[in-house]
Amino acid sequence: MSEKTDKLPEELLARYLDGLTDEDEKGLVKAYFASNEKALEEAVEASRAIAFQKMAAERFSEMAYDIVVRRLVMDGIIDANARRKRRMAYLSVLFATLLLAAIVCWLVFKPLDVKVTVAEDPAFAIPSLPFETGIITYSVNGNEPVRVPVNRTNMTVLIENISFSDKYKTMHVVFESDGYQTVDTTMEIRRSLTLPLLRDNSLGVIFGNVIDELGNPVAGATVAVQDIRTTTDETGGFRIDIPMAKQLESQRMTIYKDGFELWTGTYRPSSTCGWNVVLRQR
Repeated sequence: MSEKTDKLPEELLARYLDGLTDEDEKGLVKAYFASNEKALEEAVEASRAIAFQKMAAERFSEMAYDIVVRRLVMDGIIDANARRKRRMAYLSVLFATLLLAAIVCWLVFKPLDVKVTVAEDPAFAIPSLPFETGIITYSVNGNEPVRVPVNRTNMTVLIENISFSDKYKTMHVVFESDGYQTVDTTMEIRRSLTLPLLRDNSLGVIFGNVIDELGNPVAGATVAVQDIRTTTDETGGFRIDIPMAKQLESQRMTIYKDGFELWTGTYRPSSTCGWNVVLRQR
């Protein structure tokens, strides 16, 4: 075999033999090429031609692809920056997703502040008797109750830093104030809670008995509170219901009947404690 043949790259011969699967056939071909220099050179040249054609085909494909893409871009069918834009859109979506996940985690795990506010319902308010003071008692998740005073100038209690382990549980809240209905509620913890201030109507009733100096009941006596009037029954008993708008901490009452002196007095209304009035004869 010539010097030129000896220096031929072995990989060219390997390419030529790639199509053979039987090892015996490969051995025979190798032996044939080893004894026949011309056949070996022809095989090598064929391998080179095949390699060149393959390289040329790949290069042509790349050039054809570039030409087609440029043409489509020039015609406005595709966007030359489409790949970059797709990448930017993907990164934007990924960033937005991560940011949203971070915000959700922050909202879920951060401590919670709760505002508890008392507000008087106008339908049950007494203009002459505005809310003055009261007590809000709260307990989070069965913990030790906390008592906080509220008044007309500060009707909100702020419960701060409820932990993650507690804020998805319950809170017990009680509001108490003289002249108002007691509010007692257990609820799931949320950012704000409004407790209604409702008058308990303890100032809406005046009742009692009218008797003479000998202790006998006085029937038919007129009992007046503001412009509200009633008369005593056979037992001398009476009852006046005062509308919410006319309720006061104290009321002036007059009682009169022919043959008796006019009686006047000022007392605090009560639904549990009655008035006993003695009329003196003239």
